[in-house]
Amino acid sequence: MNRLTRTAAVALIMSSIGTLSALAAPLSVAQIDPALIALSRAKNLARQAGERANGGIIAYRAEPAMHGPAEDAPYVENVDGGWTFTFQGCDRSLIGADGRCLRYSVETVVTVLPEGEVTLNENRALR
Repeated sequence: MNRLTRTAAVALIMSSIGTLSALAAPLSVAQIDPALIALSRAKNLARQAGERANGGIIAYRAEPAMHGPAEDAPYVENVDGGWTFTFQGCDRSLIGADGRCLRYSVETVVTVLPEGEVTLNENRALR
């Protein structure tokens, strides 16, 4: 490795360390929203229920909104404080090389109560 390349590599590493330490800084208690944490947990439980119902993560992929921020997930908040998620997914034969669904083939409806109880309401082929 020549001197210029080595210097650039060291600069990149030092820059990355600074960025990583800033990202790893702990959040203050004031920054944590308990409602968003509960919604995120519910979203993950709903997605996992859909994955189990459709053969697991090897055989099925839920839509991207079920993997991203909880507030972007397709849900409604119920009067009992729970959430009902209605999302689409596809089976293995419809997953492209990049891991994305080429065409959604399944619609899943899952209700999650605040205590973590999960009910699979529907899991059907898209019409």
